[in-house]
Amino acid sequence: MGLLDFLNKESKENLPEIEENVFVEKNETAARGGVESSIAATLDGVYEFLKADFETRGFNDAMMNSDSSYRDENIEVLMWDLIILSKHAKIKYADKIVELDNHIISRKRLGALDVIHDLESERKRVNEKVNDLNEIIGHAEKKIESPSRVIKSYARGFHRGMVALSKSTINSNK
Repeated sequence: MGLLDFLNKESKENLPEIEENVFVEKNETAARGGVESSIAATLDGVYEFLKADFETRGFNDAMMNSDSSYRDENIEVLMWDLIILSKHAKIKYADKIVELDNHIISRKRLGALDVIHDLESERKRVNEKVNDLNEIIGHAEKKIESPSRVIKSYARGFHRGMVALSKSTINSNK
């Protein structure tokens, strides 16, 4: 015990308790519709992203900068957001598959056949989700199928914003 240890004990006892949520953010967030929202890195989260309304974001972006190259860059960013979210979900599912495989191996040693069947069924469902994510990633890279909905929604909002800017210019000149 050191000479000044009594000071450390006293100062630790007088410190206020700080909650974990002050420093640690537990939700994963992705930009959606111009605001931050919590989107889980799962297949359901990817579908939530795909179903989101990007029209408002496109409209607001057109109000800030109505250049078509700005629109195209933001569409690329949206596609990369989708790809990143999908790849993040794939990593989580890969971890889940490893966990399931470990459980299957240990239950086989115990001879728990009914549990093994349930675990293998769950692994099959997770593999199907990974295959769906691979398909979505491929479509996002080519900008076809379901990701094209994001593009069309954003572009429609951007177009509406450009029209609104033009109308306000015309009205201000009258």
